[in-house]
Amino acid sequence: MTSDPLNADVQPDLKPFEKGHPLAPLFGAKTHIKAHTIIGPDHDDATCTALVTGLAFTFTNLSDGRRHIHDLLVPGDLVGLSAAVVGREPPLIEAVTDCEFAQLDVQFLKNELGKLNGAADSALHLLAADVESLSARSLRMVRGTAIQRLAALLIDFSRRIQGPDAAETTLGTGFFFPFTQEQVADLLGLSAVHVNRTFRKLREAGLLIAYEGAVSLPRPAALAALANLET
Repeated sequence: MTSDPLNADVQPDLKPFEKGHPLAPLFGAKTHIKAHTIIGPDHDDATCTALVTGLAFTFTNLSDGRRHIHDLLVPGDLVGLSAAVVGREPPLIEAVTDCEFAQLDVQFLKNELGKLNGAADSALHLLAADVESLSARSLRMVRGTAIQRLAALLIDFSRRIQGPDAAETTLGTGFFFPFTQEQVADLLGLSAVHVNRTFRKLREAGLLIAYEGAVSLPRPAALAALANLET
């Protein structure tokens, strides 16, 4: 990343997920979490939650002392839904920016699942979509060359943060990306040095413009083609 000051034109408004979220009635009071806070098993919010505002990521500490990042979180993402349904411990979460989380009433959800009514149907569909989406992203992020992995990450994150209806021209605009090269490395299974080198290659190819805390993709179709994705 360059040390250029963040261009106000490329810093998006990180809007909270809409009130029309199918599970919105199941969420309780919102909790504010400061940037760089880790939400672990002993934290009050270490259950199924929805990210309302801000950016975060889920991760696991490996036995060799390293960290594996599972996914980057944008507003509207659910964390721990599958774990709550099957009774597993939810993943660890680290807030990259100041965040706001809304906790899900897991017991109420389980009761609804037992009734198999509309809320249960929504929960099951969201659970399936969440697992499928994460699996697809994980597969794209760990196969291929380093430049293909990084290209896939940037295209995918741009689509998620700007919404599913974002046009190709919109994908070319800048978006907030405050993640460190070490965090990107832990997500993609690369070294921080390799990530730095790959960012430089994308810049030199005219596929990426990097600011402090933000990036823009001037040629999203070309970047997607590099990652073997469709825009």
